[in-house]
Amino acid sequence: DIAAFTTSLDCIAFMFEPRTAKEVSEHLLARTGRALLSGDADLFESCLTFPNVMQSFDGQILCETPEHFRAIFAEVMHHMRRSGVTELSRHCIAATYRDAHTVEATHECRMLQGTRVTQPAYPVFSVLKRAHGLWKISYSAYAITDAPDHSHALGSARAPFAQLAHG
Repeated sequence: DIAAFTTSLDCIAFMFEPRTAKEVSEHLLARTGRALLSGDADLFESCLTFPNVMQSFDGQILCETPEHFRAIFAEVMHHMRRSGVTELSRHCIAATYRDAHTVEATHECRMLQGTRVTQPAYPVFSVLKRAHGLWKISYSAYAITDAPDHSHALGSARAPFAQLAHG
């Protein structure tokens, strides 16, 4: 499949080039953005570490398996379809290396239907980890205040014993 091949080449090229913390963040934003807009759970999953912590105002969950992630992804995709999202505007606001294998980054996301904003912008703080030459997302905190359905979608697909806290 040409999409998988292109994605693999993208990851291989990215592994060997020196990057700023912001470039690491933007690379993962581009890949996960493509995954969200196309409904490609495999592509998004390839950007995550397991276990993975996801937090919103609805609580914090520990996503330990790809199966659990796919349930969360399906809920988020359902929210996006219901909201009519056709575009994402996401950009890195700040990023810094904490050590040679850890980047902390904040990005802002807007969901759009064409040029119409479907959901107010919200910030996301993420911890990005490098393992075996690949950068992946290990933690994300979504500060979604004006879209309770989206916030709930992130925390609604809970695996048994995987919930850390629920508020």
